[in-house]
Amino acid sequence: MVEPSTPSVTDTKKSPVVLSIAGSDSCAGAGIQADIKTCAAMGAYACTVVTAVTAQGAGRVDGIFAMPASLVRDQIRAVTQTYNVGVVKLGMMGNLAIAQVVADFLHDSGLPVVIDPVFKASAGADLCTGGQGLNEVIAFYREVFAPVASVITPNIQEAAQLLGLPPASTHESYDLHARALLNLGASAALLKGGHSLDDRLCSDYLAFSDGLDGDVNVQAFTAARLKTPHGHGTGCTLASAIAAGLLQGLTLVQAVSAAKNHLQGALAAAGRLNLVPEHGPLHHFAHYW
Repeated sequence: MVEPSTPSVTDTKKSPVVLSIAGSDSCAGAGIQADIKTCAAMGAYACTVVTAVTAQGAGRVDGIFAMPASLVRDQIRAVTQTYNVGVVKLGMMGNLAIAQVVADFLHDSGLPVVIDPVFKASAGADLCTGGQGLNEVIAFYREVFAPVASVITPNIQEAAQLLGLPPASTHESYDLHARALLNLGASAALLKGGHSLDDRLCSDYLAFSDGLDGDVNVQAFTAARLKTPHGHGTGCTLASAIAAGLLQGLTLVQAVSAAKNHLQGALAAAGRLNLVPEHGPLHHFAHYW
């Protein structure tokens, strides 16, 4: 089996960094804050471009303010002109004007990019402002972002929305959806199984094309399902952990495996933080304190 390739990390004298382009989460469980903590825990430096500021508490979103698209462009320029960006991680975009600015940057840069499709917050709130409907946002991810993705990481519901299909509910349908995501143009797709109905195991399915004969390989990454009331930011954490692994020269399969291990540990230790009764963040630094 040949593992999927990703564009090479920029090779200069300066140490490469992950560039997280995402929204700010005031309770620091998801978004930019989760990306910074995850990269730091995995030994990578993260620079950031803030697309939106959210007012979030445990299990609630009280407000969203999207950055002006011109300011997002300025943030990208400021970082990329002074830092050696090796890998990009995308999260919440805020609106389609911002998404277009980011898409233009990705197209011009050719950098490896981990795309975590973010349509709604875990609390259920719509995370796109500016009057765009959910269908417009999904269409942009499907038609513009997916074709430039080194790996796209939707959960079961997000994948169903991208594909226009009912949510996967069996291992066979997970496999089919993972393969179908590649037809959107992504180099690889990781279908996350955190929202599956399996109460014993959590399986993610990585689909990628075999470089030798073009066949599609699907590899499952399975871990025990953890019973915890705290899971805010799992998607952001997994995607940024994959980006950190790619930055450090891991293959995609190795990066996904390392990211899953990190996520499992952060979930298992989330209760130790003792911050809120439920909907709390992961313990990103569980291996350190």
